Amino acid sequence: MKTHLLILAVLMLTTAAIGQNTISSKDSAKLAKLESYVLRAEAKMTKAEVKMAYADSLIESGTALIEENDVLLDELSDEIKQLDGTYKAERKPLEKATKTKDRDDAKLASTELKAFDTKYKADAKVLTTKEKALLKNMSKGESDLTKGKTYKKTAKTAVKEAQKALDEAQKNLNEGKAEIEGEPEEKKKNMLF
Repeated sequence: MKTHLLILAVLMLTTAAIGQNTISSKDSAKLAKLESYVLRAEAKMTKAEVKMAYADSLIESGTALIEENDVLLDELSDEIKQLDGTYKAERKPLEKATKTKDRDDAKLASTELKAFDTKYKADAKVLTTKEKALLKNMSKGESDLTKGKTYKKTAKTAVKEAQKALDEAQKNLNEGKAEIEGEPEEKKKNMLF
């Protein structure tokens, strides 16, 4: 009977010693599950960071478009003022010439005035077309800026939530590892008493 107890005690100690070095399939499944949570949380974090980067790029491109087109619109405005000033200055003598008493000179001045007006309208139309294109680009920049700011708000929230989920998953994984590593000692204590 003493030998049976001795053999039983030796078997229990060797089983306990072997159990300390290996992780059960249940524990490894638990660790795998916790690691998958961490991987999913990291994927969410990456996705949220991509959204944030996209929002930042929209804001940067919108701001750049607005600034660039603002400068070009100022230059175009100066060109339009210069064209208008030149038109008014050069048109006055032609108008005076149309009111002369000599019919031939008046007719010739009238023809020149019509050609001058046609040239001015064509030049003004070119500048107006440029202005419309610049305003359209400026509007696109403002739209990108607004869209980027709105998108950044949602991306900021997504980053915070993803970071919180990642921290929680990492914490759970660390606790799970500590629990599994600490478990054999508790089993050993329970077996001895």
